[in-house]
Amino acid sequence: VVVTGSTMDHKVIDEELFKKVINMAHEKGIPVLVDDASGARLRTAVFNQAKATELGADLVVTSTDKLMPGPRGGLMAGRKDLIDEIKVKANQFGLEAQPPLILTMVNGIKNYTEENLVKSISRKEEFYKLLSEKYEMFEKTPTGVMVSEDSLKNQIEKLNVETELSKKDCCFLWAMVLLKDFGIITIPAVGMPGASATIRIDLSTQDVIDMDLNSLYEKIDDSFEEFLELSQDVEKSKELIFY
Repeated sequence: VVVTGSTMDHKVIDEELFKKVINMAHEKGIPVLVDDASGARLRTAVFNQAKATELGADLVVTSTDKLMPGPRGGLMAGRKDLIDEIKVKANQFGLEAQPPLILTMVNGIKNYTEENLVKSISRKEEFYKLLSEKYEMFEKTPTGVMVSEDSLKNQIEKLNVETELSKKDCCFLWAMVLLKDFGIITIPAVGMPGASATIRIDLSTQDVIDMDLNSLYEKIDDSFEEFLELSQDVEKSKELIFY
């Protein structure tokens, strides 16, 4: 049984439901793997939930690049017998982490502090208030704000801007504007298969934690104005999306 601790949009599983699923699986003799990519920090630091292993999970995986200052990599913890089996198979396929990556992962763990996540919560409220004075499309996340495909499309329509782009393409276009002209990386711009099209601004990252929120607001505002103009030209939009 695979359980996800939190989604890409930072929606967190209820802890009682979490424990119930684990117990039900164990009653049937089924091991439980928890995908706690960002949840290992989000659930514990922000929502005061227990670690997945403390809840009885047999295996837990987390990403060292999500809500912590580490490289893109994975960590796994859990039952020794299962870890040993997985390690053997990983070595067969050459999937084990190499020494340079291990070093940066360890440094990322050492430099991680829950205070940054907690601090982002209070800054989120201030930032959301700034954005909401002009826009209706932003929603709060535990550590920042986000804009879904539907919310972005609705905002465009309310501004009476016409575009032939789909709502998903609009997200990808805005993400590319943010990246190319403002140096802001969001999930759609990374282009990973199956990635969410949601535009999410995370205030807990190392490069944003102490940034002036008014300055960040100006970047978001300017990028959106640029996106609106570009969205009305399909050919130019395609050029940037496939840049």
